[in-house]
Amino acid sequence: MIDNSAIWRGMAQKRKPMHASDIEWFYLLVGMTCFLVLVVLLLTVIWLDTRQIEKELFSKPAAASAQL
Repeated sequence: MIDNSAIWRGMAQKRKPMHASDIEWFYLLVGMTCFLVLVVLLLTVIWLDTRQIEKELFSKPAAASAQL
């Protein structure tokens, strides 16, 4: 039977603990990614809304002038 405890001990010794600066960079990266996704979604909604408003604005005067 192979003794795996030496292998696990070696793996545990090679693993370095995360320092505070690494954790801060990780949270900064996650936060900035979420922020960028929200900004892109907001800009997309605004862009789609302005397209809808433009359709309504440019379609109604043509219909109103046709009635006159």
